Amino acid sequence: MRPIIPLLAIALGITAASAAQAEVQISSETFNAASGKTSQINMYIAADRLKMDMENMAVIYRDDTGTVYNVMKDRHQYMAFDQATQQRMAAMMSAMKDQMRQQMQSMPEAQRKQMEASGMAGMAAPKPDGPYKKTGQSKVVGAWSCQVFRKLLGSGMTVDSCFAPVSAIGLTHGDLTALKALTERMRKAMPQSAQTNSMDIDAQTQEIGFEGFPVETVISANGTLRTTSTMKSVQHLSLPADTFEIPAGYTRQEMPGLRQ
Repeated sequence: MRPIIPLLAIALGITAASAAQAEVQISSETFNAASGKTSQINMYIAADRLKMDMENMAVIYRDDTGTVYNVMKDRHQYMAFDQATQQRMAAMMSAMKDQMRQQMQSMPEAQRKQMEASGMAGMAAPKPDGPYKKTGQSKVVGAWSCQVFRKLLGSGMTVDSCFAPVSAIGLTHGDLTALKALTERMRKAMPQSAQTNSMDIDAQTQEIGFEGFPVETVISANGTLRTTSTMKSVQHLSLPADTFEIPAGYTRQEMPGLRQ
């Protein structure tokens, strides 16, 4: 799930403490160095659900149903990653691995070992991400003072995140509940991605030494800037009742390879 996990890390997910409290909206901007464009991302947060809203797509998580929705606004379509889909994906991946292993039995030994080493047969675990390490740098981003920590991703990219204490940006420990539920669900659904998941909130807290939230995240590859994401505002407000619903008129599409 590597394409999805960094996207969540950039977008900055958070959830509200309880239904009795006002919901939360966190607004961020992401600068893409390749395109030179800046896009806005709004994160809407309630007790047991969250929505990450971008220009052409949105990601909705409903903890009450255990479902992640990928909403494609430009196509008026959506995909649902629910319990049934998770089971079908797991069965498909298992069948693919079995088929690959059977095919490898007839290969020359040298070729077979090369495939095993590359992980093409699903036998090699992904290279784990490194822990966050303190750089010693502090700065002010918007209205928040923060400390910079660096993480080396298994993919070879570098993430510099400037963390402010959760309480300093107007959030509480309970505000992380749904985000933790989402990442835990994704780890269970895709065990091979567990050690490459950059959004393990509990591990993050242990690594940086306090319960923090990144108000700025800079991603680079081989010293070249890829993206810079900056938090702009945190608001407590009452969200419309349909915030976490699929828009009317959208049609469901099955995930590639899972069409029955």
